[in-house]
Amino acid sequence: MSKLVLGTAQFSPNYGITNRIKLLRQKSVNNIIDLYKKKNFNFIEISASYKNAIDKLIKTKNTKNLKYIFKINFASLIEKNSSKQIRSIKKYQKKLKVKSFDYLLIQNFKKYSKEKNIFNEIKKLSKNLKSSGLIKNLGISTYKFYNINFLKKLKIDSVQLPFSIFDQRLIKKNYHKNLKKNKIKIFVRSIFLQGILLENFNDLKSKFYNYKKHFLRLESFCEKKKLSKIDTCICFVKKFKEIEGIVIGALNADQLNQSIKSSKKRILINFKPVNNNKLINVLLW
Repeated sequence: MSKLVLGTAQFSPNYGITNRIKLLRQKSVNNIIDLYKKKNFNFIEISASYKNAIDKLIKTKNTKNLKYIFKINFASLIEKNSSKQIRSIKKYQKKLKVKSFDYLLIQNFKKYSKEKNIFNEIKKLSKNLKSSGLIKNLGISTYKFYNINFLKKLKIDSVQLPFSIFDQRLIKKNYHKNLKKNKIKIFVRSIFLQGILLENFNDLKSKFYNYKKHFLRLESFCEKKKLSKIDTCICFVKKFKEIEGIVIGALNADQLNQSIKSSKKRILINFKPVNNNKLINVLLW
């Protein structure tokens, strides 16, 4: 698959701390999907929790040949028997007019991760949905970097984690290489930290003022290398061959086109990570 994956969180109202558009118009969504397919990309990341995103995607009437990384709350599956699990997934597949999801990623996994029977529950879920032909791969979407042995014992096929030029936890102590070694495919998100890495520092909300030195360091780096921030952020993430897919969002076709152009550039970026969890973890904002 191509490394770029189109995320659809922006299709929902008020997503992203830098988003000044309260609700993305259908015309903008149509233009985004049209361009994405025109550029020969076909993987879409979408979630049952992204309000209105599925409906907006369907209304584009241009979903033929799209492949899906579908995310769903674990509670909506684990608390149901096998037949209800199948019906839950089929409901979304019917809307999207697909027979199978290439990847199903479980959200809100942390709540259940310490349960004694979690390994058996994941095993049963995977077997049930795969044998029914509804999914090809099962994984988790999480902000927590679980122990590799724990993930290995879960026997999942993929994991989605945050990764950016600021947040480099994924590559700390070769975590990414160990995932690859254990045949767990890596998808990354938050490569722009909801857009704050692309903003001018003076345009950011006051909650980020305490982290001024980090943003100025990035701006200085880009100026010195004569690079745009979007080129810098994408090229940094893209250089890691262990990554299967990079989720990017867009509020319009121009933004998407810029990300696509940046993804085709070969620029080696080395940048020291930011180790302040209050900045790099969007859940703490």
